[in-house]
Amino acid sequence: MNEQASGTRPDVRHVLRETADGRTTVFVPLRDQAGFAAIDAADFDRLTACGLSADWFAASDAWGVVHVQAPSSNSRHYPVLRVARLVTGAAPHQRVRFRDGDRFNLRRANLVLRDRGPVLLNNDNEGGSNE
Repeated sequence: MNEQASGTRPDVRHVLRETADGRTTVFVPLRDQAGFAAIDAADFDRLTACGLSADWFAASDAWGVVHVQAPSSNSRHYPVLRVARLVTGAAPHQRVRFRDGDRFNLRRANLVLRDRGPVLLNNDNEGGSNE
């Protein structure tokens, strides 16, 4: 597929692939050659249309947990946002879980919202990690 759903050509750095379930996935390269983040094309289009930059990067928080983040032109108070939270629409009291434990897999089917509680990294019934 050479075009995004919106009809505009994707940045040449982004790779679009159709997955087994028929959905188109965008593989966004991360700064500093940290690899790629995978996101459903519809979510990528929605987020970038709302002002999220396509210049994504991986960064660790104070606990050493890696998050995929991106600059936003529409957020005065938070100039850098966590992409997984934007995809899910997570409220401040919610935590994003990654079903497969891969924090670069930002496809909607891999993300689960949970109310905040104790932080248990890779130690639960679903095998995923917290954000």
